[in-house]
Amino acid sequence: MRVSELTGLRITDVHLGPAAHALCHGKGRKNRSTPLDRQTVAVLRVFIAERAVKEGFLFPTRSSTRMSRDAVAARLALHAAAGGGSQRQHCRDPEQREPAAPR
Repeated sequence: MRVSELTGLRITDVHLGPAAHALCHGKGRKNRSTPLDRQTVAVLRVFIAERAVKEGFLFPTRSSTRMSRDAVAARLALHAAAGGGSQRQHCRDPEQREPAAPR
């Protein structure tokens, strides 16, 4: 799911019953269904119940508007730092050769 699809989710787009899924409104006005696993469903049930709101964005700002991509990035950075994940990890491209590798 893209960040823009996540921030655009409304409470009514999330279906937590049998065959739980989220209806995403993506690029090019395409709609698609993203399945939700049991853990995600359990967390979302509690999250939605605690908010006691029946409509609006699933992850709103303080003023109940849609979160921006920058707000999501800032929130992720905050929680990554709190969890000890502040260091970026880089993966080497398996196709990239070492400088001394034979060609």
